[in-house]
Amino acid sequence: MGIIKSRQKTPARPEARVYSIILMDEGFPLWRIKRLDHLLRVIRDGLVGLAAITEKGKVHRDISEGNILWNSPRNSVPVESSERGSDQEDDSVLDLETPIVHDHIPKPDEVEESANSDWLDVQNRVIEASTYQQYVQERYKTTNCIGRLYDLEFMVEQNRPDEETRCTERTGTAAFISAQILLATKRKPVRHTFLHDLESFFWVLVWAVANHMGPDKGLNPVAQHIIGWMCCSNETELGLWKRGYILVPKVPYDDIKGLDNGWSAAKSVVRDFAVFLRDAIYEQEGAAYSDSEDEGSQAKTECEIRRPWDEIKSVIDIFDKHIFKLQNSGRA
Repeated sequence: MGIIKSRQKTPARPEARVYSIILMDEGFPLWRIKRLDHLLRVIRDGLVGLAAITEKGKVHRDISEGNILWNSPRNSVPVESSERGSDQEDDSVLDLETPIVHDHIPKPDEVEESANSDWLDVQNRVIEASTYQQYVQERYKTTNCIGRLYDLEFMVEQNRPDEETRCTERTGTAAFISAQILLATKRKPVRHTFLHDLESFFWVLVWAVANHMGPDKGLNPVAQHIIGWMCCSNETELGLWKRGYILVPKVPYDDIKGLDNGWSAAKSVVRDFAVFLRDAIYEQEGAAYSDSEDEGSQAKTECEIRRPWDEIKSVIDIFDKHIFKLQNSGRA
């Protein structure tokens, strides 16, 4: 009796496969923006996000170019402020760590087309608002919010224990960290406050404008000088340069004017922002940077008598004023 062999083939071993889920922040980086009014509005919306954080008594501590993203105006959703309670987060300007599933990730050329051709609705000059909630209700009543603030992993309580002041540990990217934080030492610690977050927004603006290249142009020597300093690996030297840059607002004004990249109108925004930081932080230091090395001396940046909203609103007003000017000058 013969042996009958089965014609059925042994199943092939299945291919090794890896199931992956890709998580991405929703939005596009600042460097893809091609219009100055677009950039200013995205950063302004990020500032509103910072105000939402401070309303909860928290400090972000990681403001950087990569943590402020934008969406096309055609894809952004208006803030339904009237439907929100005063204790609800504004999830159009603040990352709530809620993942969103997308079936389609736009290609770079789609992003470029969006950044260059999307129409930005005309907005009012400056909104009188004594509270964060009032500003959100008025600003986003008819205007889409196109900028969002992300990455909250380093966020802490504003009123935290004194021992958590800055000594040798830092959070954030050096290029965008406040000069005062960079210059802090164990003998002269500095508590990270919302004012230092505001300064980080200033450096995001300077970085974005300096890195912008006009048509058929590279980075000129002025841009290379700014970028070179912001990439300085010596944090003490970087902090001293940043502090001097803010203390003399005409310096950043002249630098931005000299970039010759089509965004010279940003010079006034940068100057006004530097004036605010000089008055709010560096002229409040007192003897913090004298030759004295007394144990425990600390820069005076707490601003106990000023509400965070009042200070952030002052910077938001700077952006709103200049956005309005750009819209009416035709240089947007």
